[in-house]
Amino acid sequence: MRRFRFSIAAMLVVVLFVAVAVAALRQADALWDSALFSLALGLLALAVLVAVHRPGGRRAYWLGFALVGGAYLGASLVPPIEARLLTTRALVALDARMPGRDDLISSSVWTIGPGNRANALASVAFSPNGRILASGSQGSVRIWDVTTGKPIGGPGGTSEHFLRVGHTLVALLLAYLGGHFSRWLQSRRPDQEVQGQAPAASGT
Repeated sequence: MRRFRFSIAAMLVVVLFVAVAVAALRQADALWDSALFSLALGLLALAVLVAVHRPGGRRAYWLGFALVGGAYLGASLVPPIEARLLTTRALVALDARMPGRDDLISSSVWTIGPGNRANALASVAFSPNGRILASGSQGSVRIWDVTTGKPIGGPGGTSEHFLRVGHTLVALLLAYLGGHFSRWLQSRRPDQEVQGQAPAASGT
C-alpha cells in the first residue's frame, strides 16, 4: 500500500492557498472575485490539457482535478443549484461572522409573490440601526447603504462577492482532493494483461 507523501512543495502550496483564501474572503470585492474565477478557469483548462499528455497516475490526477473542480464550479453558477448547496449555507454563516459586518435581522421583512413583476427579489432585511439593507434573490445576497442607495464594498466587501469568492475557493479545494482521490482509485486497479500476448510455454 502506497503511503501519502507530503512534500515541502505541497506544504508551501497549502500555506499559499490558505493565505490567499483568508485575504480574498476578508476583502471579497469585485477584483478578488474576477481574479480567483479567472485563475480557477485557467487551472481547470490546464488540467484537461495536461491530462491528455500525461500517462498513468498523473493522468488520473489531472482528470479528477478537472472533473470535480469543474463540476462544482459549474453548479455554483446556477442559482437554483447554488441555493441548495451545503457550502452556500456555510459561506452565508461565515459571511455573517466576518469583521465589520452589522448583524442583520434573520427574518424577511417581506416576500414578493410569483405574480409580481419584481419576483427576482425574494426578501429584504434591515440592520438593527436601520442604515444597512440586505436584499436576497436566487441564493445571492447584496448589502446596501440605505442613505446613498449604493451597494456597500467596505472592508468586508459585499455578500454577493463573498459567496462567489468562497465558491471559487471551494472549487479549487475540491479539485485538489478530487485529483488525489482519482489517482488513488487508479492505483487500486489490477494490472491488465496485454491482449494478444500468448502465455508462456510450460515445456519444450
